[in-house]
Amino acid sequence: MKNKPQLLLLGVTIIWFVTVLAILVYVAKRDLSPFDPDNSLVIAASSPAFDRVFTQRLQQEIGDTDNTIVHFKRSHCDCNRVAEQHIDSVIELAQKQHYKNRYVSLTADLSNKLRLASAPAVALFNKEGNLVYLGPYAAGYSCSAGNGIIESFINRNNEAILGATIVSDADGCYCSHS
Repeated sequence: MKNKPQLLLLGVTIIWFVTVLAILVYVAKRDLSPFDPDNSLVIAASSPAFDRVFTQRLQQEIGDTDNTIVHFKRSHCDCNRVAEQHIDSVIELAQKQHYKNRYVSLTADLSNKLRLASAPAVALFNKEGNLVYLGPYAAGYSCSAGNGIIESFINRNNEAILGATIVSDADGCYCSHS
């Protein structure tokens, strides 16, 4: 009979643990948002001229894109803070690989012009100024270096033989203009 209180305590502890875990999973899933919520990027990227048009429009904003990584942020977006450590590690890696880092505030107008709905986002251009990668730094709730997408593109030769890699199908902590 003296095991009955211990079993009751164990049962209550298990129920408490499962409840807390369920709440954490619910909150994490609720805070995930799609990177391309209205599919504007995926639709635009289906055009063979997308890489060239995107690059020209961005060059109107920042100038030369040769050997450059462009970091897009949206003001008043908590996801910038969530991804800050990862973004800093990408900036450091880019510097080690001799890329220029450029920073762009993604306004609603520029977002529409570039067909880039969400931030934080990143674009990578090779030494000829050709777009190699466009999309999120990472996917998932924490958008951390452990689940990064961009690092593999920075670390390789970055010759966009068949055009740029455009990642639009990702869920994570992203802020969109809509």
